[in-house]
Amino acid sequence: MKLQNFIVIFIIILIPLILFFGYYMNLEKETIKNQTACDMRLIQSTKQAIQAFEVNTVKWNKEYSSLADSKRRDIAASVNTFITSISNSMGITGMAKESILTYVPAIAYTMYDGLYIYSPTYVPKLSTNENGVTKVDENGNILYLKPDGTETIQMSEAQKEYKHVVRTPIPYSEKIESKPIVINYTIDNYVRIIDCTNNNFSRVAKVQEGYLTFFKNKTITTSSNKIIEQFKFNNGNDDVILNPETLSENIVVYNASGELEEVIHSYIYDENKEKLYYNQTNNQFFRLSKGRRVYLDENCNVGDYNCKYKKTYTYDRTRDKFSTIYQVINGQDKGKWYNGAKTNQIADASDITMDYSAINYYVESYQFTEYAKGLNIDFLKMTESNNSEDPNSLFSRHKKNIMRETITNNLRMAISSYAANSSYNYVLPVLTEIDWDQILNNVSMITFVQGLPIGLKYYNNYAIAISTENKEYVNPKEIYYIVDGTNAVDTSYHRLNCASIDCRTGNSIKGYRNTEFTMHTFANADDFAYYYMHANDVLQRYACYNCLITSYYKETASDRIRIEYKYAYNHAIARERYVSAYYYLKTI
Repeated sequence: MKLQNFIVIFIIILIPLILFFGYYMNLEKETIKNQTACDMRLIQSTKQAIQAFEVNTVKWNKEYSSLADSKRRDIAASVNTFITSISNSMGITGMAKESILTYVPAIAYTMYDGLYIYSPTYVPKLSTNENGVTKVDENGNILYLKPDGTETIQMSEAQKEYKHVVRTPIPYSEKIESKPIVINYTIDNYVRIIDCTNNNFSRVAKVQEGYLTFFKNKTITTSSNKIIEQFKFNNGNDDVILNPETLSENIVVYNASGELEEVIHSYIYDENKEKLYYNQTNNQFFRLSKGRRVYLDENCNVGDYNCKYKKTYTYDRTRDKFSTIYQVINGQDKGKWYNGAKTNQIADASDITMDYSAINYYVESYQFTEYAKGLNIDFLKMTESNNSEDPNSLFSRHKKNIMRETITNNLRMAISSYAANSSYNYVLPVLTEIDWDQILNNVSMITFVQGLPIGLKYYNNYAIAISTENKEYVNPKEIYYIVDGTNAVDTSYHRLNCASIDCRTGNSIKGYRNTEFTMHTFANADDFAYYYMHANDVLQRYACYNCLITSYYKETASDRIRIEYKYAYNHAIARERYVSAYYYLKTI
C-alpha cells in the first residue's frame, strides 16, 4: 500500500478523534465552569436565606407571638428566600422556580432547641377555594379532600399529596438506658429532663429544666431581711460576682404633642420576663405598645389581678435553701416585698428600678444543677473537670454526640425518603469536622442540592450558613460592651477585653447581646423612625474599629479593665440567658 494511502487513512481516523477530544475538553471546561458557578450560587443563596431568617428574628417583640408556629413561619420564609435566590441566579423565574425543588432533597435548620427539616413528604390534601384559601366548616374545622373529591374534617381520610413542607421539629434528645428518663438538649447548657420513673413512659411524671452550672463554692450576701444583694461563686477558674443591676435603653415614643421622640428609660423584667420601662418623672412603670406608653394601674393592691411584681430570692444559710419573694412594682404597695404566696409582707419598700435577672439565673441554675446531680448520671454531675461551659467536658461532648446523631439520622432518613420517590440516588454527603463545629455551636442552615445536570456530570454539594444575630441563642462570643455612666465619652461598642475601650474612673462597662446594637425601626401608620437601643443625644454607638471591624487586633485590656469586662460579662450572659429561657420554654 502506498504511503499516500496510509496518510489518507490516518487523517480520516485522526481528524474525528481530534474533533471528538476537542469537543470533550470543551464540555469538561464548561462542566467545571458550571460547577464553580453552582457552588457560588448555592453559597450566596444560603447566606441570603439565613439573613432573611435573622431579619424576622433579630428583634424581641412582646406584641407579636414568638411561639413555635411563628418559628415555622420564619423558617418557611427563609426557605422561600433560598428558592427564589437560587432560581433567579440560575435564570429560573415565576412559577418555574418551583422546579428547582426537584434537586433539593432537604434543607435543615439546626435551631437552639432542635432540628427543623424542609423536605418532601406525603401530607393530607387541603380543600381550597378559587383563591387558594383553605376551607373550614361552620365549626372552624379544616376541610380536607378525600380521594373521591368530597370534603372531610378527618385528616386520616384525606387524599395524600407529595410536597415539600417544614416538618415537625425534632428535639435533640435521648432516652437514658439505665432509667426511664428522657433528656432534651440545646446548643448551650440548658437541658430539659423528663422523668417517668413511676410511670414507665405511660405519662410524664415530672419535668425539670434549667441551666447546668458548676459551683465550686458559693457565698451569698443578703440584706437584713435576707433579700439577696450579691451572689458570688467560684467556677474553678475565677470568682463570678452578681449584683442587682440598673438597666436602660433608648426607645422611640410619642410625646405629649403627638410627635415621635427618642428617650432613654431604665427597665426591669417582671416575674413573667416582660420588659417594663420606668418613668422617673412620675415614678411609674409602663409597657410599650405601638410607640405609646401604657402605664401600669396604680389603683390596685397586692393580690389584685392588675398588680405586677418582679421576683428574686431569699436565702436560708443553715438549710442552704432559697425561697421566692416578690416586689410590688405598681399600686398602693409599690416597692414592698412579699413572700412567695404574695400574702405576707417581709420587707419595706426599696428601690424598684433594680433588676435581679442575673442573680435569678444563677440561683435557679444552682437549684437545677443540684437536682440533676441527684439523678446519679455521670455527665449531668457538674464538677471542676466536667464544667458545662467547657467545650471539652464530658457533658459537652456527650451533648454534641447526641445532637450530631439526631441531625445525621434524621437528615439521612429525609434524603433517603426523597431518593425512594426519585430516579436519582440522593445520599447524605459526609460533613467535615469543621462543618460540625459550626453546626453544633450556632443556629445554622444546611442546604443540599443534588442531581442537577451541569454538563458531563450531575452537581452534588451542600452549603452551611450560620446565624449570629437571632433571638434563638445567646452566644457568649456575641455579647457586646459599652461604657456606662453620666460622664462616659466612649462612643463605640466593643468585644470582650478590647483595649480600645475608654472606661475611666467612675464609669463602668455593661454588656448586652449583639442584636441590640443593630439599627432598629419604628413603624406605625405614617410615622417612621430609625434608632439605636444604646444611644442618646450625646453618644451614638458605633462598632469599634479595632475589635469588630479588623480581625488582626490582638492588644488586651489592662487588669482593671479586664475586671470590669468580667463583671459585665457575668451579668450580661446570665441576664440574657434568663430572659431567653422563657421564650425557649414557650417554643418546644
